[in-house]
Amino acid sequence: MLLAQTLVLWLLTTLQAPSAAMWALPGGLLLAAPLLLWRAAVRREPSVPLSHQPAAPSEDDGLLQTLAHTNAMLRGMLENVPCGLAVFDGELDLMICNAEYRQLLDLPEALFSGPRTSYEQIVRCKAERGDYGAGDIDALVAARIAVARQPMLQRMEHTREDGLTLDIRSAPLPGGGFVTTYVNITEHKLTETLLRGAIDAVNEAFVVYDPQDRLVFCNDNYRELYATSADLILPGASFESIIRAGAERGQYRAAAGRVEAWIAERMAVHRAADSEVEQQLDDGRWLRIIERRMPDGHLVGFRIDITELVLAREHAEAASRESRKALARLQAIHALLPVGITVTDPFGHIIDCNPASERMLGLSRTEHVGRNCDDTRWTLRREDGSLMPADEYPSLRALRSGQPVRDAVMQVLAPDGRVVWLSVSAMPAAHEELGVVVGYVDIGEQRAQHAALLRAKAQAEEASLAKSQFLANMSHEIRTPMNAVLGMLRLLQGTALSPAQQDYTDKAGRAARAMLGLLDDILDFSKIEAGKLELDPQPFALERLLRDLADLVAASVGERALEVIFDIDPATPPRLVCDALRLQQVLINLLGNAIKFTPAGEVRLTVRPLLLNLTDVLLEFTVSDTGIGIAPEHCQRIFSGFSQAETSTTRRFGGTGLGLSICQRLVMLMGGEMALESHPGQGSRFSFELALEIAADGNAPVLSSVGAGVSAQQVLVVDDHAGTREALVAMAASLGWPAQAVVDADAAVDAVRRGLACGPRVTLALVDGLPAAAARALCRRLRGHDEDVMLLSLENVGGRVALASQPLSQRDGLDGCLVRPLIAAVLRDTVAAVAAQRRGESPPAATAPAERRLDGLRLLVVEDNPNNQQIARELLEGEGAQVTIAADGLQGVQAVASADPGFDLVLMDLQMPVMDGLTATGRIRHDLGLTRLPIVAMTANAMPGDRIACLAAGMDEHVGKPFDFDALVRVLLHLTGRQASVRPTAHAAGLPEALRLHAVRTGLDLEAALERMSGRLDVLHRFAIALVPTLQGCSAQLEAHLSQGDRAAAVRQMHSLKGLAATMGAADLSRLAAQAEQALAAGLPPPGGHRLQDWCTGIAGPAEQLAGALQTLVADWPGALTASD
Repeated sequence: MLLAQTLVLWLLTTLQAPSAAMWALPGGLLLAAPLLLWRAAVRREPSVPLSHQPAAPSEDDGLLQTLAHTNAMLRGMLENVPCGLAVFDGELDLMICNAEYRQLLDLPEALFSGPRTSYEQIVRCKAERGDYGAGDIDALVAARIAVARQPMLQRMEHTREDGLTLDIRSAPLPGGGFVTTYVNITEHKLTETLLRGAIDAVNEAFVVYDPQDRLVFCNDNYRELYATSADLILPGASFESIIRAGAERGQYRAAAGRVEAWIAERMAVHRAADSEVEQQLDDGRWLRIIERRMPDGHLVGFRIDITELVLAREHAEAASRESRKALARLQAIHALLPVGITVTDPFGHIIDCNPASERMLGLSRTEHVGRNCDDTRWTLRREDGSLMPADEYPSLRALRSGQPVRDAVMQVLAPDGRVVWLSVSAMPAAHEELGVVVGYVDIGEQRAQHAALLRAKAQAEEASLAKSQFLANMSHEIRTPMNAVLGMLRLLQGTALSPAQQDYTDKAGRAARAMLGLLDDILDFSKIEAGKLELDPQPFALERLLRDLADLVAASVGERALEVIFDIDPATPPRLVCDALRLQQVLINLLGNAIKFTPAGEVRLTVRPLLLNLTDVLLEFTVSDTGIGIAPEHCQRIFSGFSQAETSTTRRFGGTGLGLSICQRLVMLMGGEMALESHPGQGSRFSFELALEIAADGNAPVLSSVGAGVSAQQVLVVDDHAGTREALVAMAASLGWPAQAVVDADAAVDAVRRGLACGPRVTLALVDGLPAAAARALCRRLRGHDEDVMLLSLENVGGRVALASQPLSQRDGLDGCLVRPLIAAVLRDTVAAVAAQRRGESPPAATAPAERRLDGLRLLVVEDNPNNQQIARELLEGEGAQVTIAADGLQGVQAVASADPGFDLVLMDLQMPVMDGLTATGRIRHDLGLTRLPIVAMTANAMPGDRIACLAAGMDEHVGKPFDFDALVRVLLHLTGRQASVRPTAHAAGLPEALRLHAVRTGLDLEAALERMSGRLDVLHRFAIALVPTLQGCSAQLEAHLSQGDRAAAVRQMHSLKGLAATMGAADLSRLAAQAEQALAAGLPPPGGHRLQDWCTGIAGPAEQLAGALQTLVADWPGALTASD
């Protein structure tokens, strides 16, 4: 199409230069003559379409015929040219046009039918139609005419309203005018659009260069890839200029530092256009460049982003390197591994083995490889020594089942005669060319060690049993004389004693009981070592603990010049929940050590709250001294069992070194951690923090009956020791008593005088730290100035004994004596006692209970032991409860089901015949649907696991036997929603002398037994009577159970005996029964025995001994008590 358009333009141009045409065309004269004539004719005639031109008249008919023929030929040629054609003269009138021109112009045909058609007429029609856009018509027409008069080539594209696109070209004619062509390029534009869209749609970059390497075309992806030089990527730009700019701007990493050399290399590849190259850009992306030359010399190129491919290739290469390294490591491991490894093919033939397998099996690699898993040359035996058949070989089992076989133990007979013990594992290999991988571990040494461990374990268990028996015997041997000591003290307390003597016996009794309470744990250190020590947190009064602690510490100080100070923060809650015995044990040990290692100076116990809220308190306990101190390198070692700071310390001060180890572990059990600061020659400071629960009534003041009504005092402290002065002033302030302190006698006298003269008057003087003679003289002087002032001295135990032995007339006006260390409660009670004595009064005594706390409660007691039934009935009915007894769990379930009205609460034993307590509880909860009925477990097993089992079975609470009756009452009141009354427990005056003497002789803790009976001697008497036949038949009944093979019944019997003995205060028999219960449950004979029946002999002696003691007790029971039954 474009070629035809060019030909027409050339032809029309030739019409303007006929001489050139003649030389240019063959037969030019013949062609040029009619054209010249035709041109002359058309210049004389108006412009009309070529098809309507009339024949021009001519003088020569031949010439006219020739001209007509030429005209017809020219007219046929122009009409058949595939484009619109028009010629305008210098006046811009239409000289000639063909039908295609008129059709493409799409103007009214009438415009061309007249004698003359001007370019202005054509333009105006097109302007009015809107071909040139909006605007003034005349202005648009004038602008187009002005352009047409310019002597220059013009080209434009125009799209009609119907979508037809025209390529319009114009060329000026010499002498004026122009020729124009209209070509329909609609299909060409559509093809071009489709081609460009297809190129742009390609994800890769696309570019075309001409034969001279000038840019013809590129898509957007190409420009985006070369963003650094995108401003130069324009049509006509040379390839070299584009890459040079990119290289200079750092776009190509390979060109860095060598731009010219790189350009030369790149141009060579570009010109060859017969290969593919990879190129990395400045942003890290990698491109694959594909360039090819077309036959016409154009170059077509693609740029493909292969960044991910390159990275994947690099990763693959890195993985390959790692794989080779891993393979090398595995080969090294395979060679060095002490575990034997063999590998088989899918048919069980061994194809590889490592050196360890050669050593273990005694086979070289050559002998090994090629054997089959089921080869008859293998000699394998089971763990018991019997021959192992091939189908049991781990390798064959894994090969056939496709499942791994692990840790199969076997014996292998090696060719050299050795028997090798192996643990063999076989794993199917996840590879089509492999079968199984078999691993061998030589366990010969391990089995020998295991056998040695079993022997050592057996020896250790035997030694442990022997140690337990030894500790039990030692406990018995120590507790028996200690019980005698306590008994004698109780007898002594029953005689006529002075107040001082009564105080001495009270303190000695408390000290002995504290020793008994700690004895079991000190002797049974192994229990702590094994982590079996259990805490028993209960509400306790801090004042009571401090009183006992002060009594024990006072005895340790003796006559030494040592100040022992208890510094108790008054903000400390008076009642807390903790294992008070363990806390006291820790404090006794720390204070005892401080006193032992402080020849003179000060020992101080400090208790202060760090954090305090309504329910909990974080308390810090500190024991500090000014003693010999501990070297830093020994500070950690002293917490090890049986270890002191150094051997010389042991020689100088004695002791086992066990105490601090026990203290540290007890503090850890209570949730704290022991800390130590010490400096040799300056002293030590032990401290720990405990988070404790405040008892339900823990913030209420705890006042003894003696000190409840004491009036406020104006206190004067006379002491030459600064630490004691400060502590006494703070102690007085904690009681709400204003206090002042002085250091010597003269200052004390001046203070009393000032008080009398100016006020406030001194009402209480505490004298401490002065020599005996000086203290006595001061008291006389103070009494001389004020007869009413109360004078109390602070002494050690010996000083108090000396003072107590003197008549009142020889005490130099002293009203009383306090023993160091002093606590606020003792000071308060002593002041109250002196004040009452001055008034001729006595301290108030405890009163009997005013009400029955369980009045009206309907209780079911499920208990198989008649003695426990009796105690429960009498004690509970004594508090007003209505008690029903059931002898086993089944009877208990039946009683609950038939009760009308129902019970308020059930007390349920755990170990019973027919049906145990846990099962009975489940029946009550599930079968009867009584989910809200309170059920309390009663058992001699007080371990945490027993409590958890009870709660899991549906019980509401758990109490251990022998139980504290007052604590049991509180539990019953809590579970039944009753308010517990706060009142003192009414104990009788204690055991009569005959009973005390009997307790001393037999080792029974009748005091504890009486407390469990809520202080009722009549109940204790009846319980002792009822217990005798149970004890007498105990051994025979146990023998019968074991002979019949009823071990469960034997366990229940020992469980019951454990609780009965504990209730009666027979701790030794209770412990022995507990050991028998655990051993029988596990099927173990007693230490030194060989049969379960040997327990009968072990139980018989202690049971019969207790039965005899109780018979004597009943026979000696005072007649007054018998009358009260």
